[in-house]
Amino acid sequence: MADPNEHTQTTRNHPRDWVDYGALLISFVTLIVLAFTLLAVDRYTCEAHRQNGLLRDTLEVQTRPGIGMAVDGRGHPIVPTIGAKITFHITAFNFGRRPGRAHFRASAVYSLDRLPTIELPSSEVADEIVWPPFETGLDITTRDPVTEGQLADMKAGQGRFYIRVLATYGIYQTGICTCLSLKPGNPAPLAPVEVEEPASPCSDKKSSCVDQDCK
Repeated sequence: MADPNEHTQTTRNHPRDWVDYGALLISFVTLIVLAFTLLAVDRYTCEAHRQNGLLRDTLEVQTRPGIGMAVDGRGHPIVPTIGAKITFHITAFNFGRRPGRAHFRASAVYSLDRLPTIELPSSEVADEIVWPPFETGLDITTRDPVTEGQLADMKAGQGRFYIRVLATYGIYQTGICTCLSLKPGNPAPLAPVEVEEPASPCSDKKSSCVDQDCK
Protein backbone atom coordinates (compact mmCIF):
# COMPACT_ATOMS: atom_id res chain seq x y z
CA MET A 1 0.00 0.00 0.00
CA ALA A 2 1.38 3.42 -1.03
CA ASP A 3 2.39 5.80 1.64
CA PRO A 4 0.24 8.99 1.43
CA ASN A 5 3.04 11.00 2.99
CA GLU A 6 5.32 10.20 0.00
CA HIS A 7 2.81 11.70 -2.45
CA THR A 8 2.46 14.78 -0.31
CA GLN A 9 6.25 15.20 -0.14
CA THR A 10 6.62 14.89 -3.94
CA THR A 11 3.86 17.42 -4.52
CA ARG A 12 5.52 19.85 -2.21
CA ASN A 13 8.87 19.58 -4.11
CA HIS A 14 7.42 20.59 -7.48
CA PRO A 15 7.13 24.36 -6.77
CA ARG A 16 10.74 24.46 -5.58
CA ASP A 17 11.95 22.75 -8.77
CA TRP A 18 10.23 25.42 -10.84
CA VAL A 19 11.86 28.10 -8.76
CA ASP A 20 15.29 26.56 -9.40
CA TYR A 21 14.61 26.32 -13.14
CA GLY A 22 13.46 29.92 -13.22
CA ALA A 23 16.60 31.10 -11.44
CA LEU A 24 18.79 29.19 -13.88
CA LEU A 25 16.90 30.66 -16.83
CA ILE A 26 17.26 34.18 -15.46
CA SER A 27 20.99 33.63 -14.92
CA PHE A 28 21.39 32.30 -18.46
CA VAL A 29 19.53 35.24 -19.98
CA THR A 30 21.58 37.64 -17.85
CA LEU A 31 24.81 36.09 -19.12
CA ILE A 32 23.64 36.44 -22.73
CA VAL A 33 22.71 40.09 -22.18
CA LEU A 34 26.07 40.77 -20.54
CA ALA A 35 27.91 39.05 -23.41
CA PHE A 36 26.10 41.14 -26.04
CA THR A 37 26.70 44.26 -23.97
CA LEU A 38 30.44 43.55 -23.78
CA LEU A 39 30.57 42.89 -27.51
CA ALA A 40 28.79 46.18 -28.19
CA VAL A 41 31.13 48.06 -25.86
CA ASP A 42 34.17 46.44 -27.48
CA ARG A 43 32.91 47.31 -30.95
CA TYR A 44 32.21 50.87 -29.90
CA THR A 45 35.67 51.15 -28.35
CA CYS A 46 37.35 49.85 -31.52
CA GLU A 47 35.34 52.23 -33.71
CA ALA A 48 36.09 55.16 -31.41
CA HIS A 49 39.81 54.26 -31.51
CA ARG A 50 39.69 54.06 -35.31
CA GLN A 51 37.92 57.41 -35.59
CA ASN A 52 40.41 59.01 -33.22
CA GLY A 53 43.24 57.63 -35.34
CA LEU A 54 41.70 59.04 -38.51
CA LEU A 55 41.19 62.41 -36.82
CA ARG A 56 44.77 62.41 -35.57
CA ASP A 57 46.11 61.54 -39.03
CA THR A 58 43.94 64.25 -40.63
CA LEU A 59 45.14 66.87 -38.16
CA GLU A 60 48.74 65.75 -38.68
CA VAL A 61 48.49 66.09 -42.46
CA GLN A 62 46.95 69.54 -42.09
CA THR A 63 49.53 70.82 -39.61
CA ARG A 64 52.79 69.01 -40.42
CA PRO A 65 55.60 70.36 -42.61
CA GLY A 66 56.05 68.75 -46.00
CA ILE A 67 59.37 69.24 -47.77
CA GLY A 68 59.94 68.53 -51.44
CA MET A 69 63.13 68.94 -53.46
CA ALA A 70 64.17 69.46 -57.05
CA VAL A 71 67.52 69.50 -58.88
CA ASP A 72 68.14 72.78 -60.69
CA GLY A 73 70.81 71.32 -62.95
CA ARG A 74 68.28 70.55 -65.68
CA GLY A 75 68.36 73.05 -68.45
CA HIS A 76 71.44 74.80 -67.04
CA PRO A 77 74.80 74.25 -68.71
CA ILE A 78 77.58 72.62 -66.73
CA VAL A 79 81.14 73.79 -67.25
CA PRO A 80 83.43 70.95 -66.17
CA THR A 81 87.07 71.76 -65.51
CA ILE A 82 89.89 69.30 -64.98
CA GLY A 83 90.80 69.12 -61.32
CA ALA A 84 87.61 70.86 -60.12
CA LYS A 85 84.40 69.49 -58.68
CA ILE A 86 81.01 70.21 -60.27
CA THR A 87 78.32 71.95 -58.24
CA PHE A 88 74.59 71.34 -58.52
CA HIS A 89 71.94 73.55 -56.97
CA ILE A 90 69.06 71.92 -55.08
CA THR A 91 65.83 73.73 -54.30
CA ALA A 92 63.93 72.63 -51.18
CA PHE A 93 60.36 73.87 -50.76
CA ASN A 94 57.80 73.43 -48.01
CA PHE A 95 54.28 72.57 -49.16
CA GLY A 96 53.09 71.90 -45.59
CA ARG A 97 51.38 74.12 -43.04
CA ARG A 98 54.25 74.83 -40.66
CA PRO A 99 58.01 75.33 -40.95
CA GLY A 100 60.34 72.38 -40.71
CA ARG A 101 63.98 72.25 -39.67
CA ALA A 102 65.55 69.97 -42.25
CA HIS A 103 68.85 68.14 -42.00
CA PHE A 104 70.14 67.39 -45.49
CA ARG A 105 72.46 64.60 -46.56
CA ALA A 106 73.41 64.64 -50.23
CA SER A 107 75.80 63.22 -52.78
CA ALA A 108 76.57 63.72 -56.48
CA VAL A 109 78.55 61.32 -58.68
CA TYR A 110 79.56 61.14 -62.35
CA SER A 111 79.67 57.64 -63.80
CA LEU A 112 79.91 55.97 -67.20
CA ASP A 113 78.02 52.99 -65.79
CA ARG A 114 74.33 52.87 -65.06
CA LEU A 115 73.87 52.96 -61.28
CA PRO A 116 70.66 52.01 -59.42
CA THR A 117 71.45 54.63 -56.78
CA ILE A 118 74.39 56.16 -54.93
CA GLU A 119 75.35 56.08 -51.27
CA LEU A 120 74.68 59.02 -49.00
CA PRO A 121 77.40 60.41 -46.72
CA SER A 122 76.98 60.00 -42.98
CA SER A 123 77.47 63.73 -42.34
CA GLU A 124 75.04 66.52 -43.18
CA VAL A 125 75.69 69.00 -45.97
CA ALA A 126 73.17 71.54 -44.68
CA ASP A 127 70.82 72.31 -41.80
CA GLU A 128 68.05 74.69 -42.82
CA ILE A 129 64.65 75.85 -41.61
CA VAL A 130 62.30 75.68 -44.57
CA TRP A 131 59.32 78.01 -44.23
CA PRO A 132 56.09 77.51 -46.17
CA PRO A 133 55.52 78.52 -48.91
CA PHE A 134 59.09 79.71 -49.50
CA GLU A 135 62.08 77.91 -50.99
CA THR A 136 65.58 77.22 -49.69
CA GLY A 137 68.57 76.49 -51.87
CA LEU A 138 71.61 74.37 -51.17
CA ASP A 139 74.64 73.46 -53.28
CA ILE A 140 75.97 69.94 -53.72
CA THR A 141 79.37 69.19 -55.22
CA THR A 142 80.49 65.95 -56.81
CA ARG A 143 82.55 63.62 -54.64
CA ASP A 144 85.61 63.74 -56.87
CA PRO A 145 87.14 66.38 -59.16
CA VAL A 146 86.89 65.96 -62.92
CA THR A 147 89.68 64.00 -64.58
CA GLU A 148 90.98 64.53 -68.10
CA GLY A 149 89.33 61.32 -69.29
CA GLN A 150 86.00 62.25 -67.68
CA LEU A 151 86.08 65.65 -69.34
CA ALA A 152 86.43 64.03 -72.77
CA ASP A 153 83.59 61.65 -71.99
CA MET A 154 81.35 64.48 -70.84
CA LYS A 155 82.03 66.47 -73.99
CA ALA A 156 81.07 63.40 -76.04
CA GLY A 157 77.76 63.12 -74.18
CA GLN A 158 78.76 59.93 -72.39
CA GLY A 159 78.07 59.07 -68.77
CA ARG A 160 75.54 60.43 -66.30
CA PHE A 161 75.35 62.49 -63.16
CA TYR A 162 73.59 60.89 -60.22
CA ILE A 163 72.31 63.25 -57.52
CA ARG A 164 70.73 61.99 -54.32
CA VAL A 165 69.37 64.04 -51.41
CA LEU A 166 67.68 62.99 -48.17
CA ALA A 167 65.97 65.56 -45.95
CA THR A 168 65.09 64.63 -42.38
CA TYR A 169 62.77 67.00 -40.50
CA GLY A 170 61.51 65.75 -37.15
CA ILE A 171 59.93 62.33 -37.61
CA TYR A 172 59.47 62.91 -41.35
CA GLN A 173 61.76 62.31 -44.32
CA THR A 174 61.84 63.08 -48.03
CA GLY A 175 64.34 61.60 -50.46
CA ILE A 176 65.09 62.14 -54.16
CA CYS A 177 67.53 60.48 -56.53
CA THR A 178 67.92 61.92 -60.04
CA CYS A 179 69.88 60.75 -63.07
CA LEU A 180 71.05 63.42 -65.53
CA SER A 181 72.15 62.25 -68.97
CA LEU A 182 74.47 64.46 -71.05
CA LYS A 183 74.17 65.88 -74.55
CA PRO A 184 77.12 65.73 -76.96
CA GLY A 185 78.55 69.23 -77.22
CA ASN A 186 81.45 71.45 -78.09
CA PRO A 187 84.76 69.64 -77.35
CA ALA A 188 86.47 72.92 -76.45
CA PRO A 189 87.85 72.82 -72.86
CA LEU A 190 85.74 75.70 -71.53
CA ALA A 191 82.60 74.92 -73.52
CA PRO A 192 79.58 74.04 -71.34
CA VAL A 193 77.96 70.62 -71.20
CA GLU A 194 74.18 70.41 -71.27
CA VAL A 195 71.98 67.70 -69.77
CA GLU A 196 69.17 65.85 -71.48
CA GLU A 197 65.53 66.66 -70.76
CA PRO A 198 63.70 65.30 -68.94
CA ALA A 199 65.77 63.87 -66.12
CA SER A 200 64.89 60.41 -64.87
CA PRO A 201 64.69 59.02 -61.34
CA CYS A 202 67.20 56.44 -60.19
CA SER A 203 66.15 52.86 -60.84
CA ASP A 204 66.24 52.06 -57.11
CA LYS A 205 62.73 53.14 -56.13
CA LYS A 206 63.66 53.42 -52.44
CA SER A 207 65.99 56.32 -53.26
CA SER A 208 63.00 58.55 -54.00
CA CYS A 209 60.81 58.21 -50.94
CA VAL A 210 58.57 59.86 -48.36
CA ASP A 211 58.47 59.17 -44.61
CA GLN A 212 58.24 55.43 -43.85
CA ASP A 213 59.39 54.46 -47.35
CA CYS A 214 62.77 56.05 -46.59
CA LYS A 215 63.48 53.70 -43.68
